[in-house]
Amino acid sequence: MSDEELLKLIGNRFREIRLSKDMTQQAMAKASGLSVFTITQAENGHNVSILNVLKGLRALDCLDMLVPFLPEDLDHQPERKHASFHHGNHQNSGN
Repeated sequence: MSDEELLKLIGNRFREIRLSKDMTQQAMAKASGLSVFTITQAENGHNVSILNVLKGLRALDCLDMLVPFLPEDLDHQPERKHASFHHGNHQNSGN
C-alpha cells in the first residue's frame, strides 16, 4: 500500500470517528484549534503535520490511539500538559 493510499485511509478514519461522535467539522475546528480547511484536507487524505494530527485526535478524545508509539513509562513522565494517555485497548464509543 502506498503512502498516498494510507493517508486516504487515515483521513477516512478521522471522518468516521468525527461523525460517530456527531461532530461537525466546525465543532472539531473549535475544539482542536485547527481550521475547517485543515480538517477537510486531513479527511481527504492530504498530508498534514503530526501536530495537526495530535490536535485532531485530542479534539476527538482519541489520543490513546497513539499508545503504541509512546514509552511504557509515560505516566511517570514530568510535565504532561494535556489529556492523559491510558495504556491498553482503545475504546471508541460507536465502533
